Amino acid sequence: MTGKIINKILNVAWIGQGDFGDEAMAYALRKYLQSKGVESITYYHHGQYPSYQGENDLAIKKLHTFNVRGFKKKIIDYIKLRSFSSLIIGGGSILHSFNSIKWKLNLIKKMERFTHHKIHSAVVGVSLGPFKNSSDEKVCQDFLDHIGLAIFRDDYSYQLAKKLTQNKNLFSSLDTSVYLANQFPGDFANPHRPEDTVGLMFVLNKNKQEFFDKEKYFDKYLKVLNHLLDKNKKVILFTFYLGHDYSDIKLNHKLKKFCQNPDNVELFSFDGDIFATIKKMKQCGYIISMRLHGIIFAYLLRIPFISLAYDRKNDNFCRSVNYPSQMSFSSDHLNDIQPLINSIDTLLASGQSVYRNVMPVVKASKKVLDNFEKLSKLIQAKL
Repeated sequence: MTGKIINKILNVAWIGQGDFGDEAMAYALRKYLQSKGVESITYYHHGQYPSYQGENDLAIKKLHTFNVRGFKKKIIDYIKLRSFSSLIIGGGSILHSFNSIKWKLNLIKKMERFTHHKIHSAVVGVSLGPFKNSSDEKVCQDFLDHIGLAIFRDDYSYQLAKKLTQNKNLFSSLDTSVYLANQFPGDFANPHRPEDTVGLMFVLNKNKQEFFDKEKYFDKYLKVLNHLLDKNKKVILFTFYLGHDYSDIKLNHKLKKFCQNPDNVELFSFDGDIFATIKKMKQCGYIISMRLHGIIFAYLLRIPFISLAYDRKNDNFCRSVNYPSQMSFSSDHLNDIQPLINSIDTLLASGQSVYRNVMPVVKASKKVLDNFEKLSKLIQAKL
């Protein structure tokens, strides 16, 4: 631990949203900041759910609660934003749509307007794209031109960013949460992987019913579950997200109700405790996940997994750690379920051999730490 740091850091992170991955990324970043002497952090916005707070964690403050809007929010910004010396966006963030990028750019400009100088700013663990149109791409370019430094969680995003901006402070890293394996090696040690249990993580997005249509996808999810039960596997259906945008928990209850052997199916929901969820994952010999942090934590625990992605973040992570491509699927190719079933059988037969050429977790954690060190000037900054 270095000496006490008294600067004030504002962090934009998706905490208090009932999401395992976002809480893990935010905690990983706090652990690094704490190692550098930072004692407190203020989140720009906090959701309606409790945020994870570890033992001897940083003091956590929040500028806005989930129900603050409009004029009241503007007044709080006007009074409070001028007191911060640094801005970090992340643990993890996705720059893909005009609105999701523009408000972050406006926040930086607003802080600079209130303080009358360019602030120290960074994005950490960020993904880029996909962009739907030129407006999305242009505002992302403006954002990258303006940000102090950017640390990307996959090489695809890093290479895309280099094409969009002349900013030289761009770095290719891995997901911020990977750093937790460095900080808590005992919790990630997994010497006794049970072969008879498989963890499943499916996604039902309320806002994309045309994509996650019940008639189109429920039957296919059920076939995957029943295939595992046919092989005498116990199955844990995980819910990693409790917020309003997704209905994973309802989907899992329905899958258990209609499967052929519900007695061999267990339901588990993230309740805000990161390490309770990690402990539950360690009861699985295999993981099949649509959730990004389902596959990341399977990797950190050395659990053989199949990535069933509904966007390219999953595939980008698999490529970044050299995970076998035949174990990474896009969920929009589920019209024919048989290739996935075949890969499940291959996964069950292969076991740990899928990790033969995969980046070691120690190397991955060091890569994240090395990129965290790029934040040193920002951490030391004072008004």
